[in-house]
Amino acid sequence: MKPPGTRYAAFAVGAIVLFSATLRFAVARSFDVPWIAPDEMIYGLVGQSLWESGTLTIRDAAVPYYSLLTPALVGLPLAASDLARGLAVAQALQALAMSLVAVPVYLWGTRIVGTRWALGAAVLAVLPPALWYGGLLMTEALFYPLVTASLLALARMLEQPTLERQGVFLLLTSAAAAVRLQALLLLPALLVAVGLYAWFGRSTTIVRRVAPVLGLVALATTALVAVYASGRSDLLGAYGELAQTTRASTGVPAQFA
Repeated sequence: MKPPGTRYAAFAVGAIVLFSATLRFAVARSFDVPWIAPDEMIYGLVGQSLWESGTLTIRDAAVPYYSLLTPALVGLPLAASDLARGLAVAQALQALAMSLVAVPVYLWGTRIVGTRWALGAAVLAVLPPALWYGGLLMTEALFYPLVTASLLALARMLEQPTLERQGVFLLLTSAAAAVRLQALLLLPALLVAVGLYAWFGRSTTIVRRVAPVLGLVALATTALVAVYASGRSDLLGAYGELAQTTRASTGVPAQFA
């Protein structure tokens, strides 16, 4: 049986999530959707195609890869209902998803500063102005809590580098990358974190114990660098097009791209 303090804390975290989600949803409903164009239109239409035809397209037209999980989340209610009701449900799901960041923040906080301060941290986590994206059809709603959970998993893995914790970190990082490819930066971040842990601990034990995940991360990082260096930016989806635009705008000749 859980102690009363634990039950109270769980109730408090749930209340924080619910209040934040309700507030974000209510504010989002006061805006005309799509508010951010063309992003919201892209995620909504791609999501509809995903549930209706199983493809990441817009009305059967090929588009660069943007995200997988965000279209999957917002596309289901859009495909299953009429536009007005589907948008309302999608906005509610987005607001709830982004507000769930309070959960990993609280769990992380209890490991460092105790229950009361952890609850305070959970409140602060749902206060940033960026959370207004939570009621819109944007990737930030899923990206924020998933990256936070991935970083918590990384911290837990460094404390006790079991295969289970390594797997949880890779799973959460993969999920975050399925929302936005920028989450792949968590892989080289892992290498840096392990290196610093070994340096300050004056021991290579951590390196040996996380060898399985380090091997996978090293292979993935090498593959990404090779993809970028070969000019196959199409494999990076819409971000590949951005990279090409950046090269052009900074004066990098095409033959060196």
